[in-house]
Amino acid sequence: MKTENLDLKIVVFFSGFIIMVLEILGFRILAPYFGYSVYVSGSLIGIVMIALALGYFLGGKLADRKPQKQILFQLILLADVYLIFITVFYSDLIGFLSQFGLIYGSMLSSVMLFGPSMILLGMVPPFIIKLMTRDASIVGSIAGNITAMGTIGSIAGTFGATFILIPKIGSHLTMCMSSTILLVIALWGLVFKRKEYMVLVFLVFLLGFSTRQADPDIIFQKETPYNLIKVIQEKNGDLILKLNSDLWVQSIYRPDSNLMGGYFDYLNVAPIISDAKEVLILGMGAGTSAKQYINFFDVNVDAVEIDPGIIETGKMYFGLNESSRLHIFAEDARPFLQNSDKKYDVIELDVYHGGIYAPFYVLTKEFFESIQEHLNTNGVMAVNVICTYEKEKRTLLVNAVGKTLSTVFPSIYKIEMFQNYLLLATKLPTDLNMVKRKLRSYDVHPDLKEIVSISARVISELDIPDDSTVLTDDKSPVAEITYTMMAESLQGPYSILH
Repeated sequence: MKTENLDLKIVVFFSGFIIMVLEILGFRILAPYFGYSVYVSGSLIGIVMIALALGYFLGGKLADRKPQKQILFQLILLADVYLIFITVFYSDLIGFLSQFGLIYGSMLSSVMLFGPSMILLGMVPPFIIKLMTRDASIVGSIAGNITAMGTIGSIAGTFGATFILIPKIGSHLTMCMSSTILLVIALWGLVFKRKEYMVLVFLVFLLGFSTRQADPDIIFQKETPYNLIKVIQEKNGDLILKLNSDLWVQSIYRPDSNLMGGYFDYLNVAPIISDAKEVLILGMGAGTSAKQYINFFDVNVDAVEIDPGIIETGKMYFGLNESSRLHIFAEDARPFLQNSDKKYDVIELDVYHGGIYAPFYVLTKEFFESIQEHLNTNGVMAVNVICTYEKEKRTLLVNAVGKTLSTVFPSIYKIEMFQNYLLLATKLPTDLNMVKRKLRSYDVHPDLKEIVSISARVISELDIPDDSTVLTDDKSPVAEITYTMMAESLQGPYSILH
């Protein structure tokens, strides 16, 4: 009897463990498609809680009707079958569901990814309580013991997934490990007693752990607590850094060129406008801007990147090297600035979650005030803001960021590109004609002449609609604005998903 009860306690422990591992994984899996916003976390947590509540209810009902140990392990096997299916197809499933928008898309994804398995695993604790109850006088103690054991398993799953599994082996292997644990439990309870389950388990195992063909262009891949890092070598020899999603480029390395293309090159106008000597980069990536500043200007650069794994990747593949002129800090942008007294001539802000979403707290009035305080008198803040090709929604995010900047900085200019706006905000009031004259007269590096010439021609003052949103720490709907702006470009005829 004692051994049997111990076995059931082990089952409920691992049930709680897997539930929390999957919930933590959910945030990582959904982030490339929907970001890390409160909408996503609220949707995921809410759906998991609904599924568990339904599981507790159904598990109690079923246990009263058929208190059979074999049924308990059948429930676990069914949960595992669905989890293995999701492990194989989750990226395709989320990609399809993302067309339903930020809120509905994240909710539907949470339901489809985790709903069935969570319901089935939620049925485990009440079922075990029923199986262990032989004396009604101790049912309270049994329920307390089972609840405590399941909670201990959930605690282990939370810390294990956060600090060990995802950082060390990655999201996909963590899902495979979770499936394996459930499969072992099912084998323990079913296969050795009912041989007909062996064929089903064998087929499920083949489906879930069949290897996918590796992308030959990926020369390096690593998962960190912050990102899934990929280094891709293109046919022309360029190296591309992609984080989490394959749709967006975070850094570029061209061994035979100082120019990288796109908005990266146009960020170099900021040091010209401010006659910079000291530059701060918030969101270094693998070091594209940092290396350009060092190559093109006589400046010292402090570069902040939250993910140490990206820094190491930059050093291995992107020619990034610290020196007396380049100092790298593995920190979050906002705390770094809060703890620093140093002032700069240029502060570059280019912080995204490896996709279209920027953390809300780096685009607020309060953070822009902190940046303004860390600028020297003639200082310039440069911000990369993504946009869409669709005319009606193209400026939704840049209007909000620009409106917020205008509450702190007296003059704001823009350089518009296909999928980016470069915003330049000056600490002191400035004149557009003066900025253009500065760009045209600057003795620029030969490689930058065309970039600076184009910039002088297209730079303009940012026109901000009066009804634009001011982003604050209290209310910053960055994720909602971003998804509203990008939804059609993610799914339309020029879709970056196709």
